[in-house]
Amino acid sequence: MNDCIPRSFPINPFTNSAGIFSFANRNQSSIFLSKTALLGFLIVFFLKQEVVKAQTLYDWLNTAPDGNFKQGAAAARWNPGGLFDEPPSTSATRLRFNNNAFTTMTNNVSGTYTLGQVFFGSFATTGRTIGGNPVQFFEFGTTWPRIENQSTTLHTINFPFSASTNSGFNMELVASAGPLVFGGTINNNGRIVQIYGNGTATDANARYVRLG
Repeated sequence: MNDCIPRSFPINPFTNSAGIFSFANRNQSSIFLSKTALLGFLIVFFLKQEVVKAQTLYDWLNTAPDGNFKQGAAAARWNPGGLFDEPPSTSATRLRFNNNAFTTMTNNVSGTYTLGQVFFGSFATTGRTIGGNPVQFFEFGTTWPRIENQSTTLHTINFPFSASTNSGFNMELVASAGPLVFGGTINNNGRIVQIYGNGTATDANARYVRLG
């Protein structure tokens, strides 16, 4: 089976060529930041980088009141936060379906919903089918957009979706433990759609990806 580890590229810290920051006054003399101020700047900078790197994984609750991404029925359906409605529309959002609550589902988010990744967890042991409105996937930092099945059960996505419009970031469809079926339109936006699976697996799990 092919490697299913998300691709990433190294991030280089910001420095100037001299490794020090300076400002010139009217007399062209240099005023250098003190070591303490420079250290404080670098700490703040790298803390910001850590914030930028963080994605949030939202789990579908096994106590959800219906199969809609957003309410319908007024009750919590996503954690963290006990959200009644869909998680934020951003590439920082990762959705995971890791139970068997409402295995026929609808993305009823108005317009186009933006996501980073979607996972079917190992506890999703009953096949789930998700239809509904379009989804736009985008990379987050250097993490590629991805849909992955980590369970041994076939799961189906029927909502149309699009890959990132940004160059250098491919879309990954990963049948790491069980099959995935895509019944809707896939717009690759000129990006490569990388498919991982094993259609000739000799074990009990038919790990494959089927388009259409």
